[in-house]
Amino acid sequence: MKVLNQITILFVVLIISFNTQAQLTYVPDDVFEQFLIDKGLDSGPLDDYVPTAAIDTVMSLDFDTYWISSIEGIQDFSSIEKLKGDFNLPNQTLDLTALTTLRYLNISYAEFDSISLNNCMLLDTIIMDNIYSNSSIIFDITNLANLKYLDISNSYITTIDLSNQVNLKTLICNQSSLQALNLQSNINLVNLTVESNQITTLDLTNCTALTKLNCTISSLTGINLLNNSLLEEILIDTRCAFR
Repeated sequence: MKVLNQITILFVVLIISFNTQAQLTYVPDDVFEQFLIDKGLDSGPLDDYVPTAAIDTVMSLDFDTYWISSIEGIQDFSSIEKLKGDFNLPNQTLDLTALTTLRYLNISYAEFDSISLNNCMLLDTIIMDNIYSNSSIIFDITNLANLKYLDISNSYITTIDLSNQVNLKTLICNQSSLQALNLQSNINLVNLTVESNQITTLDLTNCTALTKLNCTISSLTGINLLNNSLLEEILIDTRCAFR
């Protein structure tokens, strides 16, 4: 009986060990998987699967010149804090909701219709430069209260709600499609750059920490700077009316 119990325990241990070793993450995009192979996180050949244990402790991903068409599998990068890359996802959503440890996001020269960051509560930096879409990109960051740096230059974003971004220090939206910009809640904003866009008026009354302002080559016709005594650098078109 004792021998039988020992065999049973050994069998259970072997099963648990096998399941742990065999756990795989589905990565259907060949470019994504090839990137993981090149980084030593998968052994190849391309088979649409990578060992989950090889990726769940990765803290930084930089896709560099890899043009990813599907991010399926990204959800198992459960320790990732920094993500940088280009994503070719026309008519799709860039869904990063599973990346709850993400702090830094940098996407350039990409295409998608919307981005989902609902659970990325630790994000403090977002750079979305040159993002293309057939329609206005759905970009909801209302729950990202930790955000400190935001750059959405050259991206097809027509509206943005910054009412919960009290900690925001830098906002850059050059050559954007924004029609208006409400900064009433952004009391800690230090650097604001809004070059070459369609915004016509700016009320910076509550942005008392502002030290740098650049709104050249824009449609701006009126601006309120009455409470911005800390401003050290102002670049603005002379046609704009000051208050």
